[in-house]
Amino acid sequence: MNKHLKIALMLLAVILFAISFHASDSWLLLCYGLALFLFGMQCMEEGLQGLAGGLIEKILGKSTQTPTKGMLFGMGATFLMQSTTLVSFLTMAFLSAGMVSLAGGIAIILGANLGATSGIWLLALAGQNLSLSPIALPLVFFGILASFLGDKAKAAGRVLLGIGLIFLGIEAIKSGFTHFSHGVDFTQLPVSGGWGVALFALAGLLLTVVLQSSHATLMITLAALGGGQLILLHGLAMAIGSNFGSSLSTAVVGLLGGDRNGQRLVLAHLLFNGVTAILALLLLLPLQWIVENLAALVGLGGNLLIQLALFHTLFNALGVALFWLGNPSWRRR
Repeated sequence: MNKHLKIALMLLAVILFAISFHASDSWLLLCYGLALFLFGMQCMEEGLQGLAGGLIEKILGKSTQTPTKGMLFGMGATFLMQSTTLVSFLTMAFLSAGMVSLAGGIAIILGANLGATSGIWLLALAGQNLSLSPIALPLVFFGILASFLGDKAKAAGRVLLGIGLIFLGIEAIKSGFTHFSHGVDFTQLPVSGGWGVALFALAGLLLTVVLQSSHATLMITLAALGGGQLILLHGLAMAIGSNFGSSLSTAVVGLLGGDRNGQRLVLAHLLFNGVTAILALLLLLPLQWIVENLAALVGLGGNLLIQLALFHTLFNALGVALFWLGNPSWRRR
C-alpha cells in the first residue's frame, strides 16, 4: 500500500474517532478502557519476556522431548505470558532454529490453547462487582518506579505496570458498557437461531483479528454479558469466533515470513482451531446445557461470566482431546 495512502487512512481514522468521541462520552470511555487493556497486555508480555525469555529457552529442549511434555510446556508458557500469539511466534522461532521438532511445536500449540483459557477465568473473576482501582493504582506507580532501577527491575516493572493498566482497562470497559447500554442492546437485534450464532461468531473473529487479542474480545464479551446487553448463547458464539481469530492473527506472519516447518506449524494451528470451532458450533446447545448445569451445581447458576469461562475451557479441552486421541503414536509416548 502506498505510504501516502496509509497516512491518509490513519488521519481519516483519527478524525472519525475524534468525532465519535465528541458525540458519545460512553463510547470514549469504552475505547479508552480498551486501549489501556491492550497496552497493558503489551507491557506485561514485554516484561515477562524480559524476565523469563532466557529461562524459557533453557528449559525448552528438555520440555519438548515428548508430546506430553511439549503440551505441558505450552500450557505453562501461555499461563505465564497470557498470550497465545507470543507463544506461537516463539515456537515458530524455535522450530526454525532447529530447537524443536514439528511434532513438539504442534504439542506446544495444543498446550497453548489450553493455557489461554486461564486468561478468561481471570477476566471473569475480575468482571464481578469488584473495584480493581485500589489494586491497579499502586501497581502502576511501582511499575513506573521500577523502570528506573536497572534492566531486570525494569522488566519486572513492566509486568506490574501491565497488570495495573489491564485492571484499569477492565474498570473503564465495564463503566463504558454500563453507560453504553442505554443506547445499544444486542439482545434486541432481529437475529435468532443459527443465523444469530453465525453472526456473533463472525463478530468475535473479526474483533480478534482487528484488535490482535482474543483477551480483548473476551473482555468486551464479558462486559456485554455482565451489562445484560448480550444473551449467553451469543456470548458463547463470540468466544468460539475469538478462539479461531487468535490463530488467524499469527497465520499471515507465519505463512509469509516462516520457513517450511513454520508454515506447517501455522497450518496445523489453523486446522486445530478451525476444527475445534466447528465442533463447538455443532455442539453449542449441548455444551451450553452442560455449563449452565455445572454452574448451577456449584451455586453459580446466574453467573454468566463464569459460565462463559467454563465453556471456553470445555470446548478447548474437547478440541485438544480430539487431536490427541486422533494420533495413536502420541498416546504411546
